[in-house]
Amino acid sequence: MKVINDTQKTYNTVIILDYGSQYSKLIARRVRECNVYSEIINPSVAKSELNHLNIKGIILSGGPSDINDSSSPKIPDWLYDFDVPILGICYGLQAIIYNDGGKVSSDSNSEYGNAEINLISNQEPLFQNCDQNFNVWMSHGDSVSEIPKSYELLASTDSCKYAAVKFNNIYGIQFHPEVVHTQNGKQIISNFVNEICKIKPEWTSYNFINSAIDQISTRVGDNKVLCAISGGVDSSVTAALINKAINENLICLFVNNGLLRKNEADEVINKFKDAKIKVEYVDATETFVSNLNTVIDPEQKRKIIGNTFISVFESFTKRFDDIKFLAQGTLYPDVIESATEDSP
Repeated sequence: MKVINDTQKTYNTVIILDYGSQYSKLIARRVRECNVYSEIINPSVAKSELNHLNIKGIILSGGPSDINDSSSPKIPDWLYDFDVPILGICYGLQAIIYNDGGKVSSDSNSEYGNAEINLISNQEPLFQNCDQNFNVWMSHGDSVSEIPKSYELLASTDSCKYAAVKFNNIYGIQFHPEVVHTQNGKQIISNFVNEICKIKPEWTSYNFINSAIDQISTRVGDNKVLCAISGGVDSSVTAALINKAINENLICLFVNNGLLRKNEADEVINKFKDAKIKVEYVDATETFVSNLNTVIDPEQKRKIIGNTFISVFESFTKRFDDIKFLAQGTLYPDVIESATEDSP
């Protein structure tokens, strides 16, 4: 089977380098709220893996590491190759400053909570339409103690001298604009994404649906696609998009594993029928129950269920000789949580 994993090259994109922050997905959401497409990326990825993206801006997230630790994640060697605006948040700021010759120190005045920031000028593009002084959310143990000579100071708090700095189109802030506790936070992100990166607010869910349908139709052509459905949001949305793109060439498969809620199988199938999406039904109750019989360990059960699903799918596909694609619907948090062991 072939794999579809294309992101629309036509989308102007802001990538978020995830250094292990609890707020990384929130940063991605805030960017998308600006009607700009965003993706969370592991900073260890090779540059060649980003060729499918039309990158117009880069944000470095916060993270729990100490940038002075030799084993801590640093900025990727390709960071400046794209020649696009960059925004470092918290650890992201520290990683940039460390790389560019500044100093980051363990701070006896580490902060967790609100702080009042004082701007040098609210005419700076990053802070346009922001108040001269406003509350921000700090969450850091280390902080920048010395900036490279080429950098300029943009803002400070009483306990954090370098709360915001810049060099050309590289910006760094110690606070977290993505959280609701930071006043003007959405404005700051909008300023970076829409004004500094000069990305028009053109990405919407409506545009995404239409372009996804076009992309699927172009890629799949006259071939058939197998889509396993459960009735949940992930697989249902995937099936709906593919059905609009290729209609009768979509084969949806619902497997009853005998572990469902009462009447759940009938309810799912009827909902798909109401949406005019054809569903193939396989009752594998006896197979699943037999394989799970006497098994107590939860992890062993999980593996048995997964392997049994695969076995049922393989048996089902033998009925066809022209299925070229397998469709899988996955929520974005699942993509992040399924990261490899070397993720920050």
